[in-house]
Amino acid sequence: HHILLAEMVDDISTADFVVAHNAKFELGWLKRCGLNLRTVVVFDTLIAEYVLGGNRFALYELGLDACLTRHGLPAKESTVAAMIKGGVPVPDIPESWLLRYCERDVEATGELFLVQRELLAKGGLEAVNYQRCLVTPCLTDIEFNGMQLDCDIIDERTKEEEITYAKLTNELQSFCAGASPASPKQMREFIFDTLKFRVPTDYKGDLLLTASGNPSVSSDVLAQLVPTTKRQAAFMSLRTAWSESHSNLTKYLRKFQECCELAGGHLRGVFNQCVTRTHRLSSSGLQFRVQFQNLNRRFKPYFRSRHSGWLIGEADGAQLEFRVAAHLGTDGRALQDIVSGRDVHKYTASILNGCTVEEVTSAQRQAAKTDTFKPLYGGTSGTPTQQLYYASFKERYHSIASSQQKWTQQVLRDKYLRTEWGLRYYWPDTRLCASGYITNTTNIYNYPVQAFATVEIIPIALVCAWHRMAHMESFLVNTVH
Repeated sequence: HHILLAEMVDDISTADFVVAHNAKFELGWLKRCGLNLRTVVVFDTLIAEYVLGGNRFALYELGLDACLTRHGLPAKESTVAAMIKGGVPVPDIPESWLLRYCERDVEATGELFLVQRELLAKGGLEAVNYQRCLVTPCLTDIEFNGMQLDCDIIDERTKEEEITYAKLTNELQSFCAGASPASPKQMREFIFDTLKFRVPTDYKGDLLLTASGNPSVSSDVLAQLVPTTKRQAAFMSLRTAWSESHSNLTKYLRKFQECCELAGGHLRGVFNQCVTRTHRLSSSGLQFRVQFQNLNRRFKPYFRSRHSGWLIGEADGAQLEFRVAAHLGTDGRALQDIVSGRDVHKYTASILNGCTVEEVTSAQRQAAKTDTFKPLYGGTSGTPTQQLYYASFKERYHSIASSQQKWTQQVLRDKYLRTEWGLRYYWPDTRLCASGYITNTTNIYNYPVQAFATVEIIPIALVCAWHRMAHMESFLVNTVH
């Protein structure tokens, strides 16, 4: 078996490219067999179907059988598949059946590849698919490397957070006259009946209610509560602190601590290439269920280098979404601000805090980042100060705003938007409301900007860095885009 594996790895290393469905899974196994991931180029039929579909297909619609059916190709061998799915041990299945099952799997993937290749060329999507496939070996390598927690720091910080959480829980329960912060029913009664908060509404003006008709107390809804009394403001401050502590413990610190106890702090996760509608990567945790993306910035110091004397480095795209929006909108003012080095986050913070750009602190600049990009993604709601900023942004960068409005009109007419790089996003249910609002506006504004920055540009930089690091004493452990 070792000889056969060595021959297979050698064949794959010398092939022009390899066709596979869900290639990252196969590459993980091949790496453990000795394959140098930097020597292989893949054509992933799962990714190709995802690219062809734009934002139309959910992951379950991208399985090999589903793809074959969609293109009118013969299905896989179903008997063995049903046996495996039904729990029949593989050694109990006749070897001849297994061979035929595997052979048909390979044949079907090849047939699908030939159809997809023609469709990608016809749709001008070959480069998009190629970029996605180039990233695949790099992501496999990152998953294999994982990240190393500093277990001494984790132990110390977890104990501190447990004390903070217990204190905040007692304070919140006392403030709420015994109502439990973890009980939606008790919180709903206290927030809307006792404190008399107004129930938030959506963009249509409809109250945000649960399926049973009660005011929602989800985190997203509670974040929209607007305090109008000192008691309401005190509740919001305390509830926000409690929620943050609860999240820190349950989503991260307790899991980090378990990882330190059971795996020496070696944390692994997986990247999902074909899940999000925007085509951004998403992440799932493995044993300890901690995903690698959207980690709170405060947790960065909790990780360390795996080897003594080594350091951890970090790279990012400076104001990339704004630069992409300037390009897509051909906005002269935005381009001028970029060339001149204008700090758009400081500009945001100056308006939000009612001060000059020179008076903005680093903390105010950091806090303003989400507001800087909100107009790029169709955001209009918020506090009076935030709304003032959004209006100021649209006035200053009117070509960006105008381009996004044109995208929306195009989708209203055609039900899809073709991006500059060829990918199509579909919104077949887009309609004009009586109020003049066009449904899906936020996503139509959001997808092209977010995708060009974090789906197309960052992965190219990631792959270039990965290949250039081949002969260095270094390796990649994460990508958060």
